[in-house]
Amino acid sequence: MKRKTLITITIILSLLRVSAQDTIWINQYMHYTSKEKAFFYRLVSKDSTGFKVEDHYINGVIQMTGFILSKDPFIKAGDFRYYDEKGILASQGKYANNFKTGIWNYYYPDGQLHHTCNYTDNGKIDGNTFYYYTDGKLKRSENYSVGVLLSGKCFTKSGADTTYFAFEEIPEFKGGEQKMNKFLTDNLRYPQTAWERRIQGTVYVGFVVDVKGRVKEVKIVKGVDIILNSAAVDVVTLMPKWKPGRIDGKPVRIQMVLPISFKLK
Repeated sequence: MKRKTLITITIILSLLRVSAQDTIWINQYMHYTSKEKAFFYRLVSKDSTGFKVEDHYINGVIQMTGFILSKDPFIKAGDFRYYDEKGILASQGKYANNFKTGIWNYYYPDGQLHHTCNYTDNGKIDGNTFYYYTDGKLKRSENYSVGVLLSGKCFTKSGADTTYFAFEEIPEFKGGEQKMNKFLTDNLRYPQTAWERRIQGTVYVGFVVDVKGRVKEVKIVKGVDIILNSAAVDVVTLMPKWKPGRIDGKPVRIQMVLPISFKLK
């Protein structure tokens, strides 16, 4: 009888743990969404000092594990691990009040260390950062002071100095921000219906700049009204090629978000 009672208690406790776990659906822009539109889902369960959080890709593969102090606002605090779409560890380190802090390690898909860097308590890169080839040889080194790059070196596989270039280069509208603003001014039209209805606000448009600089996968991240949303998508779709983003000198697809403001005068 005692054994049966213990089994019953164990089952009840297990059910309580399951019921205390929340599932949150999130899109690729890190906004809450419906299950049908989700890019991944988040499992949140109560922990002794806050909450344990796990993110999973839609296919169930683990994407992230960590600890947070609160769910709303979402405050990261403690050890975190991030994984690629195959569930292979991609990076690990600590957060404090939503900022990366201390040593963070980043890995190649085969587990080899890709680079390591140190963060201040407010998330600024500080001190020496080292990047490695897949065989473990030093590829580049950079020296930062609270987020400001002081110096950097790049090395060939044989260890010789070579021309330095930035590790991360974000996509850029050709001609810079001034040219982009001119393009928007020349091509963005305030919809007549929205003007008449006195509708205004800022539409946030998400898009991808691919490896050839083409603007693709244009969609609304945060909208105002269907009329203004449509006008914002139309003007972004018309954009010419950008200078593509680069990681470690190689062009990569990078997601961007552009705020487009509609204001009545």
